[in-house]
Amino acid sequence: MAHQINPSLARLWLPSGSRQYGYVNPVRLSLQEESEQRAVDYLEQGVSESQYPAIGKLAKIPEPELGTLLTRLSGVLRTTSGFTQDLTEAEIAGHFAEISRIYLTSDTDPAEIISRRRASRIFIESMGRTRHHMPGFDLGISGFDPDSG
Repeated sequence: MAHQINPSLARLWLPSGSRQYGYVNPVRLSLQEESEQRAVDYLEQGVSESQYPAIGKLAKIPEPELGTLLTRLSGVLRTTSGFTQDLTEAEIAGHFAEISRIYLTSDTDPAEIISRRRASRIFIESMGRTRHHMPGFDLGISGFDPDSG
């Protein structure tokens, strides 16, 4: 698992140590302390599940301030699950562009979407000229029944 400020949001550095994430429904943060800025820097880069409990120590920010900061970031902070239990390294490499697109354009965890695709079945009523190319398998769809229907 990883915790990260949504990388698809525009990031604006404003005067007086403020930052803004997004422009349609922006989230603005006034970061007065260096420790707050360090914590936000860590979260912009992404923090692993094992590092997340220690982010206060890493950023040298007191726990009450960290809790307040995380509450203010709750609208833009994303948590994604690891793919290691569901996908092999070869599958991740083969679907890297799709995984990245899902992560950047959706609020849903890419692992969840890929799991749903694996459980999906497709039905093609007529094969026509597509008989020799099955794009569904490129998308990770697990079941295909050409004779159903």
